[in-house]
Amino acid sequence: MLACSQSAKKRVAESNYQREIEVVTKLARVAGSILLTHYYSPFLVEQKVNALDELEEVTAADREANELIVGRLREEFPDDGILAEESADTERRLSKDRVWLIDPMDGTKNFIARDGDFAVQIGLAVRGESVAGVVYQPVRDVFYRAVRGGGSWIEAAGEPARQMLVSSRTEPGEMVLASSRSHRRSTVSTPASYISRRSSAESWPTACSASAARW
Repeated sequence: MLACSQSAKKRVAESNYQREIEVVTKLARVAGSILLTHYYSPFLVEQKVNALDELEEVTAADREANELIVGRLREEFPDDGILAEESADTERRLSKDRVWLIDPMDGTKNFIARDGDFAVQIGLAVRGESVAGVVYQPVRDVFYRAVRGGGSWIEAAGEPARQMLVSSRTEPGEMVLASSRSHRRSTVSTPASYISRRSSAESWPTACSASAARW
């Protein structure tokens, strides 16, 4: 497992999916503003049954952001399939080469706890392969984007975009392993055993999602 690192400031490269990235960049930011409106107001916590038949929390913020993203993507890319966290899944997407994958709010538990660790996630897969995606943390105003042929980038509040690269470090003892506080899995235990305790951190798992692809 290689760590994520940031290179010197560069101009964001264009790619074959430039329009898609432009659309979802705007969408993620607007959806993020919806989440913040609810975040700083009283809200009701409900429960739903997820795809694994497990009970999990959901709020009006999840549903409102989901409705915005799905509706806009259907307008912009009517021939694409969509798989969204808060929408009913259908077989329609199975016949599509291009499918959008949407989690309007990854980190609902954190949203409810009001610790700021939640984000909007929107990705595009073409014939089963990821080609573009964005992750937006509205509380911290940090935006991640990755696109095939255009690299992976991070934009922190008030700063120019920086390209994110895979670290060249290969020794486990030199790496930092980040894992979820909310969804700790047994699969993390093995790699964690090779990394020193002081280099391990329980954190929000999707912060490097957009940078994981070496594009």
